[in-house]
Amino acid sequence: MDIDDDQPHWTQVLLNQFQSQLQAALAQTFQQLALVEPLVIDAPAPISDAVTALPQFTGDVDDVEPFIQQANDSLVLLSGDFQSERQRVIFVASHFEDAALDWYHSLQGANSPCLNSLDAFAAALRSRFGDPDPSFTAYQKLKTIQQTGSVSDYNDEFNRLLKRVNVTVQTAMDFYYEGLCSEVLKAMIGRPKPISFPHLQQMALEIDYDRYRFRPLSSA
Repeated sequence: MDIDDDQPHWTQVLLNQFQSQLQAALAQTFQQLALVEPLVIDAPAPISDAVTALPQFTGDVDDVEPFIQQANDSLVLLSGDFQSERQRVIFVASHFEDAALDWYHSLQGANSPCLNSLDAFAAALRSRFGDPDPSFTAYQKLKTIQQTGSVSDYNDEFNRLLKRVNVTVQTAMDFYYEGLCSEVLKAMIGRPKPISFPHLQQMALEIDYDRYRFRPLSSA
């Protein structure tokens, strides 16, 4: 048999072997890829979700400063979303209701310059709805504040008001005593006299803690 006559046969054999090896390699590769878990990248939460807690403002005098502070925080988070002061003002006003919304519409009707400046708008908001004498108002509330829940809550509210007034330590302590519930006051009898106002508040906290810790469970 002539060698030249066998050449096509061996070429086909080699080609078939190469094709089989290639198919096996591809099958093995696909099997390995199937075992690899896909990489999942968590998309960051939209910044807008961070400001969904911004409350609606109706014009209540006690809500003015908290609303302005929360609005400023939201604007910091969304700083890249606004191109002008006017857009920032519109964002803040989008959370207005009732009397506050009516006031904003009146500013729009008059084309007020404060609509083009966030600082001017905040100043106008304080002038319209804010407390004209916050120190006096806080002083009056300190004189009449009463503990209606835990001492912790009472301390928080008392300290919030105390920051707005200028009174002596003794006056602050007198007001604080007047507002404590009778159970806590009675428990203070016989205890060492507090050496400072923070010491007085800490003493009341400890008494309140013991009062609830040792309170008997109600029968079912």
